Amino acid sequence: MKPFDEYIGSWCEENNISYTRYCDDMSFSGDFDVKIVKNKVKSFLKELGFEINEKKIKIIKKGKRQNITGIVVNQKMQVSKSYRNNIRQEIYYIKKYNISSHLKYINCNYSEEEYLNRLLGKINFVLNINSNDIEFKNYKEYIVNYIKKY
Repeated sequence: MKPFDEYIGSWCEENNISYTRYCDDMSFSGDFDVKIVKNKVKSFLKELGFEINEKKIKIIKKGKRQNITGIVVNQKMQVSKSYRNNIRQEIYYIKKYNISSHLKYINCNYSEEEYLNRLLGKINFVLNINSNDIEFKNYKEYIVNYIKKY
């Protein structure tokens, strides 16, 4: 996809369009004619032997929640509220009931250490998107200290 990224990236830059791609998910943002961008992308992908899956195209207008590969990108990049709330809930129950009681209650098959490492991965994902999130920095510190017990 390197030739595609270089060509479309250049064309988008010339037209004040922001272009990003993650695997086969492409995002275009700015003030532009959707048909022109769609046709440009479609024709160049065809030259490379690919085609657009029309069912997966989403046009998200200003003022609507703009979610790209699980990240909300409207005003600032942020992981969805529900994702962050689930982590908050997990931390709350660990603090309130301890890890082993929590795992029994949710009928989890992971060991305590595996569960905590998975939770730490989720927290790191949030911090990778928004590294200034004090709340999640505190969660990370709490879980890292908890993991040190093992």
